[in-house]
Amino acid sequence: MTRDMVQRFLLKSPRRLTISPTVLMTDPAVPYLPNSGYPPYDRGHELGVFLKMANGSESLSVVWPGKSPLLHTKGWKD
Repeated sequence: MTRDMVQRFLLKSPRRLTISPTVLMTDPAVPYLPNSGYPPYDRGHELGVFLKMANGSESLSVVWPGKSPLLHTKGWKD
């Protein structure tokens, strides 16, 4: 869609459009599936991106996919 097309649409629009602040939310939940061949879990486990408990086990929580390891995202780099 070109800028001209957008401007024509806005001029013909029966109501004024307002711009609202937008928040992008991501949900990086990964199901806890050790030894199952699930690549997102296996790669995260290999890279050590999941939070660990004091005893070294992965810190788990229950979210939309079920039991999930908590991701350690502070200071992530590409």
